[in-house]
Amino acid sequence: MFTKKQLSEVTEAIYTTAADVVTDWAYYMSVRDYEGPDDISMAEIPLLIFAIVSTLMLVAITIAAILNQFGKVTDRQMQIILAVEILVADVPQMIITGLVEAKKSGSISQAALISIATSVYNVFHDALSMLRKQEDIEVESPSGDEENK
Repeated sequence: MFTKKQLSEVTEAIYTTAADVVTDWAYYMSVRDYEGPDDISMAEIPLLIFAIVSTLMLVAITIAAILNQFGKVTDRQMQIILAVEILVADVPQMIITGLVEAKKSGSISQAALISIATSVYNVFHDALSMLRKQEDIEVESPSGDEENK
């Protein structure tokens, strides 16, 4: 069904996004359950929203990565989906996490570090995947006819 390369691409996309989703939820729960001296409750709802958005992006990326291997989602469409994930899930999560941790007194929490680290890793992975897809588009269409890609 899939070649090793195709299976690797699908697995990579799902794995990195799933790891990010898990840490987004873990950070949300750590803020929800926080009992320290600082009031960080104002971040609970935004963190919940972006944890849900991240989860929805995981579903979208999983479906798109599989359909991409069957040719039902073009490489260009896959690039757009990955860019949307960066813009609506990873970047807001990093910003909110940074703001919450800046409001708290003391050092940054382990949950925040892990959440930021996986978001940064996911951004780099998505960017590299988009570049790989661009190379595939250019190789498949050396004459410049990228209309169907």
